[in-house]
Amino acid sequence: MKTKAWAASHGVCTTAIVPAVQDYHKKCPRNPAEVARRAIVLHCVAAVGCGVKAQPVIEWLENESLWETVSPPERAFLEARKPTNKQIHAARWRQESHWALLWSIGRVRSLGLPTQT
Repeated sequence: MKTKAWAASHGVCTTAIVPAVQDYHKKCPRNPAEVARRAIVLHCVAAVGCGVKAQPVIEWLENESLWETVSPPERAFLEARKPTNKQIHAARWRQESHWALLWSIGRVRSLGLPTQT
């Protein structure tokens, strides 16, 4: 019972029958090169969110033909003269996306439990 209480306190489903995930066996629509490009972009955006200067990052992304992979909100953040706190916060959260993406393709062994920010 302790395990069930702990799991519930962490937002883990504790029902007797966990609902099925639809299309679980559906293949990822992205090829390895696309996944790698997106992972690099996520890393760059998170780095700028943590204080790295944006302009050299933008130039590097352009030189490496990765700029087209940057999403519109990420572009707005990277190109902003003075990003908002909301943009900075969202950029920093790209670390989570980056890590989960690397885990999903087997480049990170474990995500660990999400018990802290």
